Amino acid sequence: MSYLERIYTQTGPLKGQVYRVAETQEKSATTDIVDTAEEQSRLEELLEESKPPYTHTDRGLHYLLKTPFRYPPLRYGSRFGRVFEKSLFYGSADTQTALVETAYYRLVFVRDTTKPFPRPVKSHHTIFEASVGVEKGLQLQSSAWRDVRDQLTHPSDYAFTQALGGEMREAGVQAFQFISARAVQVGLRAPDAEDRAAGKSKSGLNAVGLNWGVFTPKAFRRRQPSNFRPMIAVTTREHVSIVVTERDGTSTAAEFPADRFMVAGQLPRPAV
Repeated sequence: MSYLERIYTQTGPLKGQVYRVAETQEKSATTDIVDTAEEQSRLEELLEESKPPYTHTDRGLHYLLKTPFRYPPLRYGSRFGRVFEKSLFYGSADTQTALVETAYYRLVFVRDTTKPFPRPVKSHHTIFEASVGVEKGLQLQSSAWRDVRDQLTHPSDYAFTQALGGEMREAGVQAFQFISARAVQVGLRAPDAEDRAAGKSKSGLNAVGLNWGVFTPKAFRRRQPSNFRPMIAVTTREHVSIVVTERDGTSTAAEFPADRFMVAGQLPRPAV
C-alpha cells in the first residue's frame, strides 16, 4: 500500500484544541523608529501592504488564525510543507508542547546570529487557543504509522515529512496531528507512545507531545481564538526560560537547556 493509499484509508473526523504562540513585539519594535502616532500608523500600513493578500476563504477569521495562510511566497519550508506550497497553520495539542516548540525556535534565533548577543534576549509573546474540527483529519501518531515513526520525528531531516505533506494535500486532508520531534528530544513524549486512557484530552487523545498541522482556514470551528495568556521568554545560547501568566494571575515557569535539543553537539536546523 502506498502512503497516499494509507492516507485515504486513515482519514476521518478529527477535532480538538490547538495552542499556538505568537510574538507580540512587532508593534513595540516599530514604535522605536517613529516619532508620532500618525507615523506609527503609516508604518504599519506599509508593513501590511508588503505582505501577500489574504484569500477570500480567510474572511471573518481573526488575524492570528488567518495570517499563516497568506503565504507563499515562502523563504523556508516547514516539516510538512515546501516553499512552493501554501503555508500551514501549526500549533500544539497542549500548552506544554507549545512551550517546547517555542524554546527550540528561540534557540535557533539566538544561535543564528554571526555576533552573539551581549546579554540574554527577552521576548514577549502571547499563547492562545483555537478550536479545530474537520471531516478529513489524520492522526500520524496512530499505530497505522508506527513503521515510519522515525522519519516522522526525525530532528533534522524533513524530506519524508514534506513529501507526505504533499500527499496529504492531494488526498484532501484538512488537518492532522503528529508527534512533536522537539517533544521527543526533551523527553516529553516517547516516539513510540500510543494513545492510552491516562492523560487523554477532552477529544479522547493523549495530547502531550502532539502537534497540529492545519491546511485550510475552514478547519477552525470558531472564528476567534480564546484563552489568551501573556508569555515572556529569556534566551541565551545555552538555555531558555519561559514564564506564562495564567488567566487567574498565577504564573507557570518552564526551563529548557539547549543541550536537550542537540544532536551530535549541534542544534538541528529547521526545515528549508
